[in-house]
Amino acid sequence: MGKSYRKAFMVILSITLALSLAACSFPGSNKKAEEQYDEYIDKAEDYMDDGKYKKAISAYEDAIEIFDDRDEPYIGIAMAYIELGDLDSALDILKKGKKAVEDNDDILDLIDDINDGKYDPVPIETVASLPSETSETIAAPTPTPTPAMPDMNAVNSAYLSVIAARSEDILWFQNNYGYNTQVKCASLFDITGDGIPELFFAYSEDHNNGDYLLCGQISVYTYDPVTGQAEEMITFENAYMIAAGGFRSDIVLEDNGNIVVFSDGGDEDWIYTATEYEITPDNRLSMVNTISDYSNYDYDTDSQIDEYTQNFGEIDEATFRSLYDGYLGSAVATVFISPDYELYDYSSDQIDLLNSMLGTMYYYDGLISALS
Repeated sequence: MGKSYRKAFMVILSITLALSLAACSFPGSNKKAEEQYDEYIDKAEDYMDDGKYKKAISAYEDAIEIFDDRDEPYIGIAMAYIELGDLDSALDILKKGKKAVEDNDDILDLIDDINDGKYDPVPIETVASLPSETSETIAAPTPTPTPAMPDMNAVNSAYLSVIAARSEDILWFQNNYGYNTQVKCASLFDITGDGIPELFFAYSEDHNNGDYLLCGQISVYTYDPVTGQAEEMITFENAYMIAAGGFRSDIVLEDNGNIVVFSDGGDEDWIYTATEYEITPDNRLSMVNTISDYSNYDYDTDSQIDEYTQNFGEIDEATFRSLYDGYLGSAVATVFISPDYELYDYSSDQIDLLNSMLGTMYYYDGLISALS
């Protein structure tokens, strides 16, 4: 493979990390990242206007994953928590923003306002404070009933609607990622612990493979029994690539209930990442940690140079390997696996271990049958 292909591929991988794993900005990716950031901010503000504060928090968190050095999403999350009456969580996110944002005066002002009691809840009047001539009896609030387990036919129907909207893109991925061999592209696995499986599927919107390049995403959906709809938890952008050695991603469930996405790709230059996500109260996936090893081939010295990072700050090799080993050792299930699977510097025994924890992966037709 020529140097020009390797150089082009590593630029693509850099953009992949910027869009998929968090807010790290690389040359050539700024415009798309800015557009994505603005889209999340607009969505969050709409949710705030509609009083959907938990959804606003998730949208602001998505914005932070793109640019974590801007004060707007931190302040937005804090205001949403204030509206929910959770001042402790508002202070927690503002403290994170204070560390991440260089020009953080607005964040500091809001911290002072909260600490000064500006947003303290107003005490609710007690019955004793009502006028003496009032003889009304104030009824206790009716307990919210525990929702019954939804009809799985409704769950399956909601998932089939999502798949139907993406059918062409899912089939394109299935039929092209493996070149001349079809690959399994979907799974069903309960990661929230509510007894309802989540839907995982890979797809590609790039239907032109003539330039030796195919990009693919992995989307994760959960069923919302309140709305009766399938709701997107997250989409991992550019989780797959066919170009100059390829790029692939694999998802495991950890013993703490979080999930970790392992990604790797390249040729003589290679990049390995492990990114941990937690499940938020409104069933979204929010990044809590990401580590990476960018292994760059130096032609001048004819050697590999490794750069290790955690949340885009430099770490040493021992720290990286300890964190990576920890994620592998804590895995209790493999919920989605790449058709071309390879793990960072590990033996076939350990790869076999993750494969042994794998649930059922489906071809497109098999997924339709499982949900029908």
